[in-house]
Amino acid sequence: MMQAYGVYDEPRRLAKRSYVIIDKEGVVRYLNIRPGNSEKDLLSTEELLNEVKKVNKGS
Repeated sequence: MMQAYGVYDEPRRLAKRSYVIIDKEGVVRYLNIRPGNSEKDLLSTEELLNEVKKVNKGS
């Protein structure tokens, strides 16, 4: 799955920090791959909820 979503970091053998939102039909509607794994690379809860709302509205 990590390779399918493009989030696998081959040299480090781990997944890059990423956020994926999949709609009810199983379609990826939001994919955000973060540049790193530090705290500054996290999306806030508010940012993520806004993206979920967009997906739910069909945007």
